[in-house]
Amino acid sequence: MNTNKDVRTEQDALAAVQKDGKALEQVPEKLKTLTVCEAAVRQDVNAFPFVPEELKTPKLCAEAVRMNGCALMDVPETLRTVELCREALRQTGWVLQFVPERLKTPAMCLEAVKDSGRALRAVPEAWRTEEMCFVAVRNDGWALDAVPDRHMSEEMCLAAVCTTGEALEYVPDEFLSSALCLAAVRQDWEALVWVPTEMKTQEACMAGIEQDAEAITMVPDEVMTEEMCLSALKQDGCWLCAVPKRLKTPAICSLAVQQDGLAMEFVPERLKTPALCEEAVRQNGWALEFVPEELRTQELCLKAVKDAGQALQFVPEKLKDAVQTAVHGEDALSAPIQENPQDADEGAYGPRP
Repeated sequence: MNTNKDVRTEQDALAAVQKDGKALEQVPEKLKTLTVCEAAVRQDVNAFPFVPEELKTPKLCAEAVRMNGCALMDVPETLRTVELCREALRQTGWVLQFVPERLKTPAMCLEAVKDSGRALRAVPEAWRTEEMCFVAVRNDGWALDAVPDRHMSEEMCLAAVCTTGEALEYVPDEFLSSALCLAAVRQDWEALVWVPTEMKTQEACMAGIEQDAEAITMVPDEVMTEEMCLSALKQDGCWLCAVPKRLKTPAICSLAVQQDGLAMEFVPERLKTPALCEEAVRQNGWALEFVPEELRTQELCLKAVKDAGQALQFVPEKLKDAVQTAVHGEDALSAPIQENPQDADEGAYGPRP
């Protein structure tokens, strides 16, 4: 239901929400009765946020939370009882942030953190023991940002990055080390973005690239090696764009073009040989755009256009007619031979007299 124009009575509203609970959002406020709201929530608990506050009864709130613990966030705070909060937490520790402070206990918080490490953020700081913090970061490294300074240590940071590499973002400078950074990158290559330049060792950079070629973009020029380039290009030739000039050898460029002809865009002009150009176009006709004008022979252009018709725009003007003629000629030769209608079999009884 896209508008509320079709809903004029309570019965209309009831019929709409019984079909799609979230349709309650479009029901006019005056038609949102308790009956309609209950039907909507039973059909889809995601309708609960659209229930007017005055109609959120203890019974309806309990039903919504039983269906999905996250519904606790939309329960009026005065109705968030210990029992209701426990039911929500039984499903997901994440909702600890919606439990009233007066109802929280250390035991409740620990159970929440065991299920969802980030729930540590909703634990009163005085209750964040070292044990609880370790439980949190081993469940979800992002919880490191909620660990009090008094519990921060190299061991705590290592536990966090071994769970979530990008939690390296929250490691205090005093605990950063090449070993810690390597552990983070091994867990998640994207952690490289948080590794200080002086700690981007060849081992750490290689660990990142082996997971995802894009990591090559985070490697300092002076640290880059041929081995790193080969690892990245074997995954995607177009990462030749991130290879330093000093490492763009004939072998490196050839590998890149074999993986993706469009990598020709990043090949130095001096290395664009006829053989390399032919390989690029064979791999992808669009690569003709990056072939030097003097190497765009009729034969090469024909291969490109046959692979990608719109590559014709990169064919030199003097060759376009010949290439088009050749392409159309081959198309005609490859077309199926049409039978002469008069020779066709007319059916089981032979041709008509």
